[in-house]
Amino acid sequence: MNIFFNNTCFRANSTARCVFVSLLLATLTSGLITPSAQAHFFVLHSAWYKLDLESESHGGTPAETHFYLGWGHTYPVDEPLPQEKVTRYAVIAPDGSETRLEPMDDTFQVALYAPEAAGTHIGHAVYEDHYFTWYEEEGEEKEFAGPKTGLDNIVYSGYFEMRAKAVINVGRGSDASAQHALGDTLELIPMENPGRKMGEAYQKLPVMVQFKGEPLEAAVVFVRHMGDHPRQAFSQRLVSDEAGLVQVDLPRKGLYLVQIEHTTPPEPEREALCNIEQYYATLTFEVE
Repeated sequence: MNIFFNNTCFRANSTARCVFVSLLLATLTSGLITPSAQAHFFVLHSAWYKLDLESESHGGTPAETHFYLGWGHTYPVDEPLPQEKVTRYAVIAPDGSETRLEPMDDTFQVALYAPEAAGTHIGHAVYEDHYFTWYEEEGEEKEFAGPKTGLDNIVYSGYFEMRAKAVINVGRGSDASAQHALGDTLELIPMENPGRKMGEAYQKLPVMVQFKGEPLEAAVVFVRHMGDHPRQAFSQRLVSDEAGLVQVDLPRKGLYLVQIEHTTPPEPEREALCNIEQYYATLTFEVE
């Protein structure tokens, strides 16, 4: 099944097609699908997740960091991501102020961030919202990067939203700032500051799954560690409880990725444009 998914995604050569195949396989296997069968990664990384404003040398914890975006089938980075596809790229400081990140090039959107205040800062990236449609014409299946409007013999048509977050700490940080919701339709919110957690200490990080501002029950969440093999399956598959919470195991020190996809029927205003809506969110953080 994994081989079928990977080959299909690469043949399709489109983000939306991979998302749809992931959804289809998950539906057919009723939760038995392996976590490795996922769509494109859209992940926000920080070169450093802990900063020190007093640092003056390269030998210790730095006072600034570079953010970059992971995109493609292989984690942490795979394919270049054109800048025009990213409609929001910013960091929210503990006081709620926002700093826009300016990419240095048009590959992995590397951008320098030099915080001015201590506390917990949240990086945020948005891939452009988009439609993608498949239809048949003269017995051949074709792709269209847009809604199904005006097309006949629709095979599938979807609306897609993709969001990515990263939590970094300047100094010790706080739980309150880490819990700050950004208002994404689908969002992963750490309920405690991951920078205060310890790996290899039998600790867990509670993360809330929020959809349209409300906790989402029975949502399937995947977790992996940066130290896993790039093509290895996710190490954790979690299901949110009635409060929308999952408990992420922290068995190792290092960087973690939390990822979720959520599918719904189209909103009334989109019924004429697509058959389904797909929401995708990721969260990265570091545990010492």
